[in-house]
Amino acid sequence: RFGKVRYCRIVEDPHTGISRGTAFVRFMEEAAAKVALSLSQTSGVVLLGHSLQVSQALAKEDAAKAAESRREKAKHSGGSKRNLHLARHGLTLSGEPAAAKLTPIELQKRDAAWQQKKEKLSSPNFLVSATRLSVRNVPTHIDETLLKKIFTAAVTGADTARSSVRVKHVKIVRDEERRDAQGVPRSKGFGFVEFETHEVALKALQHLADNPQALNDYGASGRRLLIE
Repeated sequence: RFGKVRYCRIVEDPHTGISRGTAFVRFMEEAAAKVALSLSQTSGVVLLGHSLQVSQALAKEDAAKAAESRREKAKHSGGSKRNLHLARHGLTLSGEPAAAKLTPIELQKRDAAWQQKKEKLSSPNFLVSATRLSVRNVPTHIDETLLKKIFTAAVTGADTARSSVRVKHVKIVRDEERRDAQGVPRSKGFGFVEFETHEVALKALQHLADNPQALNDYGASGRRLLIE
């Protein structure tokens, strides 16, 4: 529309591979770039029904300084509000060294979980919680009380006192249409654990995710929890 293009590059999040909604277009001729910029400021440039914000790209040195400034700002403000840098934590995927320790079915579940998460995070309406963990492959005999005990024990050690470990919420997702002899809805095998702080939540994830010994004392030896 404006002229011949030398190349076009979509900017992706390095942790998720999801587009950040930004791209660079380099034209073969400077005149074509000026036409695109001029039109964007008058009638606008529309792609698939979306109005694009077009601006002159920074020189490499200036872009590096701007990126460093953004990193410093994110560091002092606690990072991205969507916490995309946490998206891959806890997941072992095909092709990674740790994948050799998983069965084909276990690996397939983790690859599928990652694909589902990527699809969700492609929308700006979704984010990764810094304190709330999703827990799958939970044995059906484990209830909220026991799940809380497992996670609390995992993060309590020489460097973390039990009194400093605060679990805000624990939930086992249940099937209301299937109940046991006592009338309690049966567990669907997954749930959520939310801590008060990110540091403790991250420690729990690192200790329990894909750990074949995590449930040895809870009637499910060798079973690995899928935690995100």
